[in-house]
Amino acid sequence: MKLTSDLLQQLKAGSGADPAGGTLRLYLGYRVALALALLVSFAAAVGPGMLGQHAPGLYAIASQGYLALTLLALALAYVRRRDHDALCYSAIFIDILAILVLMHASGGVQSGLGTLLAVSIALASLSMVGRTALLFAALATLGVLTEQLYAQITLSFSDTAYTHAGLLGATYFALALLAHALSRRIRASERLASQRGFDLANLAELNDYVIQHMQTGVVVVDEQDLIRLMNEAAWYQLGMPEATQGTPLMYIAPALAQQLSAWRIDRNTDRPAFRAVSGGRDLRASFTPLGEGGAHGTLTFLEDTALITERAQQLKLASLGQLTASIAHEIRNPLGAISHAAQLLRESPDLAPTDQRLAEIIHANGQRVNQVIENILKLSRRDRGRPKPLVLLPWLQEQLGELGRSYGLAPARVRLEVDPAGTTVYVDPAQLRQILTTLFDNAVRHFQGPPDALRLRISAGI
Repeated sequence: MKLTSDLLQQLKAGSGADPAGGTLRLYLGYRVALALALLVSFAAAVGPGMLGQHAPGLYAIASQGYLALTLLALALAYVRRRDHDALCYSAIFIDILAILVLMHASGGVQSGLGTLLAVSIALASLSMVGRTALLFAALATLGVLTEQLYAQITLSFSDTAYTHAGLLGATYFALALLAHALSRRIRASERLASQRGFDLANLAELNDYVIQHMQTGVVVVDEQDLIRLMNEAAWYQLGMPEATQGTPLMYIAPALAQQLSAWRIDRNTDRPAFRAVSGGRDLRASFTPLGEGGAHGTLTFLEDTALITERAQQLKLASLGQLTASIAHEIRNPLGAISHAAQLLRESPDLAPTDQRLAEIIHANGQRVNQVIENILKLSRRDRGRPKPLVLLPWLQEQLGELGRSYGLAPARVRLEVDPAGTTVYVDPAQLRQILTTLFDNAVRHFQGPPDALRLRISAGI
């Protein structure tokens, strides 16, 4: 059960936002407001007196057309969102033409309407990529100078204002450069924020994966004991309840909720193990406050006491294996001396036959003890067995003969049955010999009757 999937989806959706598109729509909205204000001010005669004073008819047609085009561009921005650059370029080009016509109809550069182009260039530059803003600043400057030249040729106005037009063009370039620099910084910030959003989403997804695959149960509740997160281990430990984000903890795990309430009253007392459901496993809970004094909720870890006991047992077994290996190494030193002495004794020419037999027994049992030590060392090193096909009957006859001689058992007292006679097993011979040795040793050592009454029967069959 993953209660963090909604958060991940929100983070990924937020990282894919389009801030540049929002800037463009803001610019297009400003154009609509500007066109509407210019038309209403002229029609209602409430604006400055210079609006349309030179050519009222031209001003009325231009302002109406400008308003219609701005409304169309704003509608296209919401319908065709991918045509970002085309909408921006066409909008600023229309602004330059429309405002130049309105400026000429209102008396030229001295009307002050040319200043509106500066605002349009600055806003459009925030939505443009590269140095395209400088191109439109140059077009606006050439347009203003061309309008002044046309007015002088046609004697439309009594006075010309080339200086004013030049300053206005310089203003266009300055605003375009500033807006271009600001736009680059904004885009860099947007890329960084987008990358941080992706990184945060990936980190949250990684954390969610780690939490969900932890063997330790994890439950996070808010200050009102409503579940905010629960991993799969906790879900199984609590009896697989029908829990969703916002479910009260008391509803799905009353025993855990009671322990949490007791912990908030006294945080220094160890909590006893509890069972979330009848017949479930014994659990032990540990709590950690989130935020100062638990103001943002509580993090709960659930440990299965059976797993804790099993881990402790594994540690004990590992320590015992190390101790056994150490003892085995210490035994091999005197065992080597015993075997060497028995070998020298067997090679003595003056040794009586009975003593020769005793020396052979010492040597054989020394080999057996050495084999047991080797098996113990293999077990402590946890070496894997090396099984191989083994014909059981002849191998058992050989091994039982050696073991019978070692323990002083007559062949008649050891009975071997293998049916069918050609039975083949897949086993590690060393491990199987250790099993036989242990069986023989236990039989001889713990048999309570007379020694001649001991009988051993080995039976193997399919």
